[in-house]
Amino acid sequence: MSQAETSLETAHMQMEAEGSEAARRAYLTRLAQAELFLWITSEEAPEPRVLETEEGRLALAFDTEARLASLSEGAPVPYATLSGRAAARMLRGSGLGLGVNLTGVGGAFVLDAEGVDWLAVASDARPEVEQGALGALSAPEEIAPELLEAVDRALSSSAGWAQTAHLVGRDGGALLLVVAGAGPEGEAALGAALAEALAIAGLEADGLTLAFVEAGAPVLLRLADIAIRFDLPAAPVAEMPGAPGRDPAKPPRIT
Repeated sequence: MSQAETSLETAHMQMEAEGSEAARRAYLTRLAQAELFLWITSEEAPEPRVLETEEGRLALAFDTEARLASLSEGAPVPYATLSGRAAARMLRGSGLGLGVNLTGVGGAFVLDAEGVDWLAVASDARPEVEQGALGALSAPEEIAPELLEAVDRALSSSAGWAQTAHLVGRDGGALLLVVAGAGPEGEAALGAALAEALAIAGLEADGLTLAFVEAGAPVLLRLADIAIRFDLPAAPVAEMPGAPGRDPAKPPRIT
């Protein structure tokens, strides 16, 4: 297996290798999360460029600019940058499918028009959020592996939105995900990402509720011994450009 360039390509390789419904749903989650470069007719009138195929009429999107450019033979290509979920919402109801990475060198995927509409609906899912006291909590029991994987996919794509998340059980076998250290924007983004991942995985009715607490909240001590803990990745730190002449590989340009 060759090395993947992007997380979407990694998910595609896993889907091809496993051939399972779970792997396909995992790929669709990554597709919704991915930044895509959508080929459009022009920047002045940003309509999707449509390809007529045996599988229907397709809008074309790529997960790197290089893949998009490879189809243009060096000519400038107008494109719009958007997430996979935004692309699905834009195409919803248009009768267009979505062709992803149709470059002829691997990683190609076609989501038909019905699939595009389904992905758009899934991306609009929103979670149930617990308000007030959390009540009696316990160690979670009999968690479906698909649910754990869906939660992990959502949280791993949520860099900088919160610090930790803790999955615990409640009365009646319900589950509660307690997220610590998320601000208002993080709460909205995390909630949407989790609901979307669960919807794509087909787990909307599995009874997972969200609760948000401050970093260092006393309840976290209670959760330490009973919860499944997830540590969210930190937000990437933007690299500051160095002063001219500091990098010997990039000497200052003198004109």
